[in-house]
Amino acid sequence: IEIRLCGGIETAEDLLFFLDNMQALARYVKNNSLEKVQKCKFTDYMKYFKLKSSLEIAKNRLNFTYCSKYVKEIQTLINKKKKGVK
Repeated sequence: IEIRLCGGIETAEDLLFFLDNMQALARYVKNNSLEKVQKCKFTDYMKYFKLKSSLEIAKNRLNFTYCSKYVKEIQTLINKKKKGVK
């Protein structure tokens, strides 16, 4: 499993969320089969979060506005690929 950050850590809260997220993933991997881990979703290992604030932070990061913007960007790339635009 490889973890990459898409942006910098700006606050102590961000750092704690990142560490809790990685610890939860490590616990999930340790307690489940390789096949289950390969098919898991982000939400599958959220039950392993130790900090109460982590679920709220995760919810805020995945709010509807952000996700819809991301989906629109991907759809634009898909449309360009269909037209043969590089």
